[in-house]
Amino acid sequence: MVSENRPASWYDRDHGTFATDQRPGSETQRNSNLASPGVSVTDWFYPSDVDIEDRDVHPECKEVDFMNDRSFSEFLVQTRSDDIVSRLIHIRNVPWALPIIMGFTGRKYGSFPEWMAAPSIASSPREQVWRPFHENGYSEMKFAVDYFTTHPKVLGRNCCPTSYLTDLKFGIYAQQRQVTESRVCLQKIGVICFSGDPSGGQKTDGPASTTAVAVVVHDSGVCPPDWRFPLDVNWRGEARLGPKEFPHRFFEHILYWSIRGVAQRWSGLIRSSQVHYARFEKEIFSNPESEASGEELWRLSSHWNVYNRLFTLHIHMVDYLEARALRFLQGCWEDRTNGKDSMGEVKVFGGVPKSIVAGQTELMQGLVNPTMNMLDMIYKRVAIRDARQSLMLNESLWRLSWITFIFLPLTFITGIFGMNVDTFSDNPSIKWWFIVAVPLMVLVLLGWFAFRHFYVVVNQAAIKRERSGRGILS
Repeated sequence: MVSENRPASWYDRDHGTFATDQRPGSETQRNSNLASPGVSVTDWFYPSDVDIEDRDVHPECKEVDFMNDRSFSEFLVQTRSDDIVSRLIHIRNVPWALPIIMGFTGRKYGSFPEWMAAPSIASSPREQVWRPFHENGYSEMKFAVDYFTTHPKVLGRNCCPTSYLTDLKFGIYAQQRQVTESRVCLQKIGVICFSGDPSGGQKTDGPASTTAVAVVVHDSGVCPPDWRFPLDVNWRGEARLGPKEFPHRFFEHILYWSIRGVAQRWSGLIRSSQVHYARFEKEIFSNPESEASGEELWRLSSHWNVYNRLFTLHIHMVDYLEARALRFLQGCWEDRTNGKDSMGEVKVFGGVPKSIVAGQTELMQGLVNPTMNMLDMIYKRVAIRDARQSLMLNESLWRLSWITFIFLPLTFITGIFGMNVDTFSDNPSIKWWFIVAVPLMVLVLLGWFAFRHFYVVVNQAAIKRERSGRGILS
């Protein structure tokens, strides 16, 4: 039975909020609220006319969106009820919500608030998983992680001063005539899951001890929020979810979709980056002499390196996050069943870790390797161009050397005939210049040919001696 102290007006009327019934198939209002900063609270409960012993029983859920701290605080105080089986609090880009929850529960949540308040820096993504806490029937776990996502570029203002990484360009039509840009920014999501009485038995306005609560803090800076959780918790397709089973499945659902959401954004980002790179690669082949292509490739290579580092962080995080999530779920299950029933084998993230590993493989094969190959091709093209210019320079120097070789003897004779000595005091005829210059040119040419022939003969003899020596030694 639903408690009478839960005001139905919080769910059924507009109280400075957006109130919607979130049964399956009612997603229109919810999607329209997603882009606005605020807080969404979704409660799951069993209606009063439902027999919880029914083997086909499932709880219903309703959601309320809050845009200010006053209404959110009033809601938390006035909807404290033992009949709320599970509660999801989704915070989107508002700083006032988490302090209200901390005061409401009496918990400080360690360094989680400071981690979420720190600015996101695109070149230095982070992740952290806190150790699960279990004491006196209260269980708690926390984790936070950075992830990259794309959103339409806002012209005329830099909406992501520190979290911005790059812009990706896409051709909308087949002719690639119209191009749109999307901005890649670093965002973060933090999750706090707790079950039981956070006050340790003291009387507070906090949630009832039977309530399973998940607080999801989504901070996208001033970028548009892009995260929502499916409200159909029964993703395992079970026929019955009673008060004992549902909170357990609720936590699994939140943990699963938190990591799956990161994997989905990876998939979309890799596809968008591949489209951007394919477009840029086409520009390189259409204009191979462009000097800007090398700089752009270096920039893209640095971005792919940041992608890869964050992929590695996520892969390592998911491994130990799953182990700590199992410890948390085991503690919750033991508290709810008093240790009488076994939780059974649970794989919290299903095949999501493999999809993240596959995404990193796709990153390497679809972006990193092609970019490195293109860089190598550009460097080879530059080396070929430099070699061609070097050959042309050598040819010019060879021609200049021949010109110098021919005119140097003539210049020498001209210098001798221009000397002010008594031998030329009678101003001899110009024929004597030719009589001296022509034989000297012939002697120089004969000397050059003789030296060249002697040099070739000596080199060939040395090569024969070296070969014969190697033959004797072998």
